[in-house]
Amino acid sequence: MNHTGKTLASGSLLALLLTTGCAITQEPARVDEDFGNSVRNMVDAQIYNPAAAQNPPVNPPLALDGQKGQNALEAYRKDVAKPKKVEEQIQINVGTGRR
Repeated sequence: MNHTGKTLASGSLLALLLTTGCAITQEPARVDEDFGNSVRNMVDAQIYNPAAAQNPPVNPPLALDGQKGQNALEAYRKDVAKPKKVEEQIQINVGTGRR
């Protein structure tokens, strides 16, 4: 078989495989009926008092202790403003195989 024949045969085989792949239909994966309920249940379990929004206190605190507020704000700014640096370099090798 000459070069043109091999190319034609390879092209035909490729076209056959591609059309066969398109002909196979699969049902899309069905999502469980309770999808997301585990997350909602976890969030609900973390709420200290679920009825607090419906029953607000008669005399809510109107101010925060100045020193406690300043400490909380400084701790927040210190941790959030400086993300950790990646210490190790990531190496990706592409095309390193031998022929």
